[in-house]
Amino acid sequence: MTEKETKIGAGQLCAIAFLSRPIIMLTLNAAVLGGDAVLDNALSAVLILILGLLSAVPAFLLFARYPDLDILKLSRGIWGRAGIWVPVFYSAYFVLMGCYYVSFFETFIGNVMDPKTPVWLVGLGIIAVSCYGAKRGIEAIARSSGFIVVAILLGILVIFWTLLPEIRSENYRPLLYNGQKQLWNGAFLVLARGMAVPFLAFLLPQTKGKIKTAFVGWSLVTALIFGALIVVLVGALGSFLNTQLFPVYTASALSKIGPIQRMDAIFLAIWMSGLVVELSAAFYLLSVCGKEISENHGGNWALFLAAPIVFAGALWAANTRSVQRVLFGKALLLTVSAIAAVGIPLLLWISDSIRKRGKGTAFKKVTVGMLAVLLVFLTGCEGQVLINRRMLIQGMGIDYRDGSYQVCVYAGILEEEEEKTVLYRGSGETLLHAMDEIVQYSGKTPMYSHNLFVLLGQSCGEAGLQNVIDFFVRYYESRASSYLFFCRTEAEDLFALQDADGKYPLAEETDILTDAEQVAGRSVNATVVDVVNGLNAPGQSAYLSVMEADNQKIRLNGTAYFRDGVYAGMLSEAESRGMLLLKNRFVYGAEAVPAEDTGPVTLSLRDASCRVKTEWIGDVPHFTITVHCEADIAEITHGLGRPMGAGYYEKFEQALNETLQKEITAAIETAAVRDQCDVFGFSNRLLQQQPEIWRVHAESWPDLLQQLSYTVSVESNIARMEEEITPILH
Repeated sequence: MTEKETKIGAGQLCAIAFLSRPIIMLTLNAAVLGGDAVLDNALSAVLILILGLLSAVPAFLLFARYPDLDILKLSRGIWGRAGIWVPVFYSAYFVLMGCYYVSFFETFIGNVMDPKTPVWLVGLGIIAVSCYGAKRGIEAIARSSGFIVVAILLGILVIFWTLLPEIRSENYRPLLYNGQKQLWNGAFLVLARGMAVPFLAFLLPQTKGKIKTAFVGWSLVTALIFGALIVVLVGALGSFLNTQLFPVYTASALSKIGPIQRMDAIFLAIWMSGLVVELSAAFYLLSVCGKEISENHGGNWALFLAAPIVFAGALWAANTRSVQRVLFGKALLLTVSAIAAVGIPLLLWISDSIRKRGKGTAFKKVTVGMLAVLLVFLTGCEGQVLINRRMLIQGMGIDYRDGSYQVCVYAGILEEEEEKTVLYRGSGETLLHAMDEIVQYSGKTPMYSHNLFVLLGQSCGEAGLQNVIDFFVRYYESRASSYLFFCRTEAEDLFALQDADGKYPLAEETDILTDAEQVAGRSVNATVVDVVNGLNAPGQSAYLSVMEADNQKIRLNGTAYFRDGVYAGMLSEAESRGMLLLKNRFVYGAEAVPAEDTGPVTLSLRDASCRVKTEWIGDVPHFTITVHCEADIAEITHGLGRPMGAGYYEKFEQALNETLQKEITAAIETAAVRDQCDVFGFSNRLLQQQPEIWRVHAESWPDLLQQLSYTVSVESNIARMEEEITPILH
């Protein structure tokens, strides 16, 4: 290919090939995968592995016969002058894939990030860096790819690790519940969007080492990552995933490590770095095609011609829906990718004769430098809005009156080098309109906090959550991790409360309220993801913690639930604990239980788990619920100085079992049986364990809830007596 023979290692070849897969994974969503059964696409990983290995067979057959010749030399050697169409086709293929990759990134930037930097400038920067990489040669690209792959793998591991605590078993549905169509769609989509196999026909003759072993290893690793990504995404997002254009980005924004929140910067770094290397490789091979077309008179002309075409084509696609439907679908890309990966190499192998051939470290430094510059353009620095011209939105209160939204916000602003919380009010026909009114009044640019909380007034619950939740799903600056609360008065009443010092108690106690589920275990927190899942998941109902004012103090008092998005009732604090136990979300809390001889005993509960078995008895569903928890004795009312034998353990355990059983039973009777609201995930348990029965009774599920049959058993184990001497020693 070049006058001086170049060689890259088998690992470097696989690193170049690997970088196309993360890009594909990051851009998957329910729409392009073909439906809302996204979990089925975890099985697509098996098909991707098998079909990917099979599609590489023709290229490896050619390489086995002619290890020194690439596909362009072989086409000339076999087909003579007629072989000129092979470099022409591959040139067009690389240009098309370049348009696809850049346009999808521009679509992401325009829809999700809305930078002040023009989108076309972002695309121009990426193409310019990629052209420079192509000019440096395949050795430079290979060396850079190895460095970037390590960084990407670490980034993927960080995202996976931080999302694991967000996974909930109730988000999983039975595999292939709606058939195999989405399974195949996912596999074909990944294969259509990748350039890894077409690269082989060009780069195998330039590669040294155990190529087959490395390629099989690459195939296994990428398939496993794809499958794991789907499983983690579905578990963390549930039905909310189906509403997102870029669900991996949304999930990364939910990720956190202690105080470090929103891992979406890692998402952006993975995409950009992989995109630059893949485009560099594609442009390099395009210049090789140009050299072949011009009969060894140089291939730079092809690069200089292709770059403006990719730039213009990507910009056109990013701004034209009809072009997006074609370019972002799988029909066109699957066809051309199949021809490039399998069709031409197979025809050449059948025709039987072939030959091939094929540079710098500076590329790595320039690539990293340009990526850093682009990251500055695309993140928080892009707007160059001075800090004293911003207001940090920490909380929103929303009411709905007379056909318009009344919005209150707590905004942190910087005045005379001191931060203070200010209450702003606005109104409008939509939430964004109301927020614009606040912006006009304050003269400051809003920035939504990563720990934003939203309080919905009674009027929003009566009008339906669907009318207000869309803003937090669709608006690019909103946070899927935002906590939502509900009050049975006007949200404005709670937001306007001030103490004697003129401070707003609600703004001061936000962190305490959002942590209440884990530290007290009597309220069920709900994020935007939880609410959307409650509204969209089959048979389930949305729920929100209830907030109220008590003597100028803000507290949580129970859990509100919604039938078809409309307020239907609420659970008490004790019933909310029962709900937490049923949903396997109970972390810690204290429970006072009655006990003979000693008076009330306070137990610290922890390590709770719940198992639910579904059955169909007669014409109604039956659920066998088993709860287990550990407990410590924190306080005995009349216990000081009174020796107690080991038998008291059993008495306290029995009292605790009965108390928790009553709380769980009361929660089910109130929400499910009385008000036909499934906030416990019973419908999903039935769907998971008996999908065919669910298919028959899904439409009548609200009516079946009133006939619900269940048994509840609680098993507790009191482990210790806190700091007092254990009775076993008496």
